[in-house]
Amino acid sequence: MSAGDAHDAAGAASSWKSGIRRAILLSLVVATAGVLIWTLGDIILLIFAGILVAAVLDAAVAQIPTGIGRSWKLALVVLAAAAGFGAAAYWAGATIVGEFRALESAIVEQATQLGRTLQELDLPFDILEDTKPVEAMVPDNAAMIDLAGDALWTVSGVAMSGLSVFLLGVFLAISPAGYLKGLVILLPPQRRSRAAEVLTKGGRALQAWLVGQLVAMLIVGVSVFALLSVFSVPNAIALSGITALLNFIPFLGPILAAVPVGMVALMQGNTTFLFVMGGFLVIQWIEGYLLTPLIQQRAVDLPPAHSLAFLMIMGALFGELGVALATPLLAVLRVLVLNFYVEDVLERDRAG
Repeated sequence: MSAGDAHDAAGAASSWKSGIRRAILLSLVVATAGVLIWTLGDIILLIFAGILVAAVLDAAVAQIPTGIGRSWKLALVVLAAAAGFGAAAYWAGATIVGEFRALESAIVEQATQLGRTLQELDLPFDILEDTKPVEAMVPDNAAMIDLAGDALWTVSGVAMSGLSVFLLGVFLAISPAGYLKGLVILLPPQRRSRAAEVLTKGGRALQAWLVGQLVAMLIVGVSVFALLSVFSVPNAIALSGITALLNFIPFLGPILAAVPVGMVALMQGNTTFLFVMGGFLVIQWIEGYLLTPLIQQRAVDLPPAHSLAFLMIMGALFGELGVALATPLLAVLRVLVLNFYVEDVLERDRAG
C-alpha cells in the first residue's frame, strides 16, 4: 500500500469515527431532552411563556422614544399592561357573571314553561310521572359552596402560575443581551458567536409571530364589535375584547370565544342569536383560513398544516397549556432547526 492510499484510509477511518461520535452525542442530547420534556414539560412551557412575555415587553419598550433609560421604559410598559389587564378582567368578569345569572334564570323559566306545556297536552304516557321539578335540579347551597371552593383553588393556581410567568418575563426583559450572553458562555468558544446569532434570529421570529398575531387579534376584535353593535347586543366592547384575547390561541381560541358571545346573543332572542353566530362564524372562518395564514406566512413563513399538526401533538402531550403555546414554540423551533441542523450539519456535510 502506497503512502497516499494509507493517508486516504486513515482519513476515511477518522471521518467514520467522527461520524459515530457525532451520532452518539446527538442521540444522548435527544434522549436527555426527551426525558426532561416528559418529566418537566409543564415547567418548560411556563418558562417559554415567560420568554414570550419578555418578547412582548421588549417589543413594547422598543417603541418608546429614547431619552429615558431602559428600566424606566420597561416600568412604564409594565404599569400600563397591569392597569389595562386589571380593568379588562374586572369589566369582563362582571359582565360574564351577570350574563350567566340572567341565562340561568331564563333556562329555568323556559324549562318550567316546557314542563307545563307537556302536562297540558295530556299525553297518554306517564312520561312526566318521575320528572323532578326544575328547581330540584339546581344544586343546593352546600354543593354550590363545594363548586365555588374547587373553582377558587383552580383560579388561584392559574393566577400564581400567571404571576410567575409575568415576573419571569419582566426579569428577562430588563437585560435580554445579558441573559443571552450568560447562556452562550456555556458553549465552547468557537460556537458562541453562531449560537448567539441563531438565538437572536429565534427571538426576532418570536416577535414577528407576535406582531402578526396581534394584528389578526385586533382585526377580529373590531369585526366582532361591529357585528354585535349592528344587532344591539349588550356589552359589545367586553365581548369583542374577550374574543380578541382568546384568538391568541390558534384553532381552539375561537371556539372558546363563541361561548360568551352566543350566551349573550341568545338573551336577545333566537333571531339575533342566529344572525350573530352566523356572522361570528364567518369572521372566524376568514381569520382562520385567509387572514392569519397570510399574515403568518409573511411574518415567519409558518405553513398552516405544520401549525395544526404541532398543535395536536402539543395538546395531546401537555393539554391546554401546550395548545396555547404550540404555534409560537413552533416558530422558534423552526428557526433553530433550520440554522443549527440544516445549515450547520446537513449543508456543511454536503459541502464537505
